[in-house]
Amino acid sequence: MSTTGRVHGVVLDSRRKPICDATVLIEEGEGDHPDIATLSNERGEFTLAELPTGAYRIVAFSPTGAKASADVLVAAPDKSEVTLMIVE
Repeated sequence: MSTTGRVHGVVLDSRRKPICDATVLIEEGEGDHPDIATLSNERGEFTLAELPTGAYRIVAFSPTGAKASADVLVAAPDKSEVTLMIVE
């Protein structure tokens, strides 16, 4: 049985348009959280995989440095969904 899950999400601007190349990472988590980051694609989508189950704070930085964050609960083997809205 898997003890990891994943977070799939999207990074949007204040007009709900996707933000490409936003850096997405884990800022906080229960216990030791993985030191991983990814970039959003042209649709603003990203995935953080192989996360141990638990609560995390996911943060996104736009290419201009603006920031958004959201708390998410990861449960194995499920996919958690999150939307990060960056206001620049």
